[in-house]
Amino acid sequence: MISMAITKIVTTADLGIGPIVVLEERDGERWFPIFIGHYEAAAIDREVLGIEPPRPLPHDLMYNIILEVGGKLEQVVVSELRENTFFALLRIRTESGEIREVDCRPSDAMACAIRAKCPIYVEPDVLMRAAE
Repeated sequence: MISMAITKIVTTADLGIGPIVVLEERDGERWFPIFIGHYEAAAIDREVLGIEPPRPLPHDLMYNIILEVGGKLEQVVVSELRENTFFALLRIRTESGEIREVDCRPSDAMACAIRAKCPIYVEPDVLMRAAE
């Protein structure tokens, strides 16, 4: 897997499409955009800026549940690109040490990864296809 970093969130209101998050290869030059929803972009941006909402929002809740049941978010993986749609996995370590994978949208996975300060990876074939 290839380590990635969120380097930009681009708002595209002038173009009539949703925000874009840009993932860049940590030890390389490749990058690719993923279109995300306005709410997910705001959630990622809030976390990057250190703005804490007065009550838990959905991504905070999701991350809090993982912690509350004794889990640890180890990493997120952009795992597939199918029919122009990206898929992601949350990789959660349970109290017993087992790794459980939970299917989710990349935008939700990235919002959780930022909260957990865990790495973001992409499968090599996904990066190759997305960077084309």
